[in-house]
Amino acid sequence: VEGPKGSGSEYTIVDETGKELFNTKRQHNQISDTHFTSKVDGQKYDIQFEGDKITVTKEGNGETEAETVTLDSSQLDPELISLYKQLPGDMLFNLAKFKIKVKLGYEENNACFSPAENTIYISKELANVPFTFAHEYGHAIDFHYSRPNIPELRKDPEFIKIYNEELENFISRSASSDLDAISYFVHHDGANPLGEFIAETTALISGLSDNTGHLGVRSVVLQQNFPRAIAYIAKAQSAYLA
Repeated sequence: VEGPKGSGSEYTIVDETGKELFNTKRQHNQISDTHFTSKVDGQKYDIQFEGDKITVTKEGNGETEAETVTLDSSQLDPELISLYKQLPGDMLFNLAKFKIKVKLGYEENNACFSPAENTIYISKELANVPFTFAHEYGHAIDFHYSRPNIPELRKDPEFIKIYNEELENFISRSASSDLDAISYFVHHDGANPLGEFIAETTALISGLSDNTGHLGVRSVVLQQNFPRAIAYIAKAQSAYLA
């Protein structure tokens, strides 16, 4: 739901019996041109813009103390300020937490995350497409994901098992056009398709919409046919970033 001063979303995944596999609720409100608030599953964030500086406060919840982080032009390209104002507080907070940089400039109509530089690059054509940014942010979070005795998400045996089961079922019942639509997440040249799947899941649960329209088909086909795999990644990420 979008309005002139903010947006809200609820994203729920259920299985064929109606059992809930994952649920997340988000809200993003504009107080003024330089002041925003956002909330994800009850966790509140306060976001203040001052020049090229962004201050994000993760509010305490009675059990935890408030945490404040600051981002500036040494980390975030100031030419993308209109994009940052559309991002939820948890995303901005985690950019600071993991010291992920953001820079304007890449090949036309494209974006990427560079692990070597810990930097998200986004082209000028996509500078106002938050869903694309969320996908690249997903790559960054996947790169930084680390928990004791738990492998990287793309190497997680349980995730791979669920993904392969749903992929086999999908191939057995789908038309070639549907398979073509999500080839990016099955046999993407030059990239790990599981990594692309994880990044797309991050974007899907971010509460940000694809305002270009060209990703719609692949997102719909992915969600229709891989609900358990998406739920697994979404729950793992949510637990890690909480």
